Amino acid sequence: MGARYLQPDLVFTLVLCVGFLVTHHYEFMLHKQLRDPYHHLLTHEDVPTRMCCQVLRNLQTYLVEEELKMMKADAECMFVCFVCYNYSKCHAWS
Repeated sequence: MGARYLQPDLVFTLVLCVGFLVTHHYEFMLHKQLRDPYHHLLTHEDVPTRMCCQVLRNLQTYLVEEELKMMKADAECMFVCFVCYNYSKCHAWS
């Protein structure tokens, strides 16, 4: 990312945009090209607190969105299991 060569306001805007991007495209969060700059922003003392807070907000939003997706998938799976179980139970007597 080369964040140390860019203006802090520009880097903050980039971090904000990346947060919106990974919310809708989770697969980007799994790439080293995103993890390394995030790690740098969170671990180096020269990074402004505002920037660290935005990275943490991005991660929180990402995790909340992923949890909601898992809950929805789990509910759909439970419904399918319920329907299949009741279907087989009803047709077992036929």
